[in-house]
Amino acid sequence: MELTVKQLAAIVEDRYGDPVRFCRNLHLWLHENGVTQIHLAARSGMDPANINRWLRGHVRPSVKNMLILDEALERILEDGE
Repeated sequence: MELTVKQLAAIVEDRYGDPVRFCRNLHLWLHENGVTQIHLAARSGMDPANINRWLRGHVRPSVKNMLILDEALERILEDGE
């Protein structure tokens, strides 16, 4: 079954709250686990500058980008990095 953007947005809202909350949680997780923004960027295939802008609150990540970051974080945890 293919999800619509609206359905994906509802899943993200339910799991993370809003993009600002997601970024706050992401920042805390990175700090607590000693993972750098550069490492997260490499694992997610994203530009480190974008991750920095999201974490600093300059812009909000899209639903798609939050899902990509979530997947990268899961891989980091699974690999024990």
